[in-house]
Amino acid sequence: MATKTASKTKPVKKPAARKAVKPVHPLMLDSKSWNKQKVMDILCERVASSSKSLVTLLRDGHEGHKLPSYVIISKWMSVDEELVNQYARAKEQQAEYMADEMMDIADEMPLTNPMTGAIDSAAVQHQRLRTETRKWLMGKLKPKKYGDKIDVEHSGKIGIETLITEAGAE
Repeated sequence: MATKTASKTKPVKKPAARKAVKPVHPLMLDSKSWNKQKVMDILCERVASSSKSLVTLLRDGHEGHKLPSYVIISKWMSVDEELVNQYARAKEQQAEYMADEMMDIADEMPLTNPMTGAIDSAAVQHQRLRTETRKWLMGKLKPKKYGDKIDVEHSGKIGIETLITEAGAE
């Protein structure tokens, strides 16, 4: 009588699962610290070449990566004069960008009603709002170039003689 021997099979070991490695954020020095200068270089370049606000640019992120919060950027600028100057230059350049953008907006043909061909007055008002907003911001960003000119004229005499004459008349 033949006896069957039970074949013993060794359990197959699965390769150990690798720990998920987070991709390195290109704007961080380590997992907790931002590279301030790289972040500000990117933000200032984007500010200077768009009419978007800093809040919008931060929210949109950069190349699929998040950016620091507005509060963090504000803290950096409150203690680093160089970052403040860099951002101020970018905002001045943004005023020039807005001036160019206003020309494009003004040259856009407003929407028309497809049935009547009449120009849509709401579209015209929207274009006006876009240009007026940019014009106002430009005046704030570069007041010497785009701000309202205040003409101050003086006529008459103001001097000690006038004051003495008026005081004597009373």
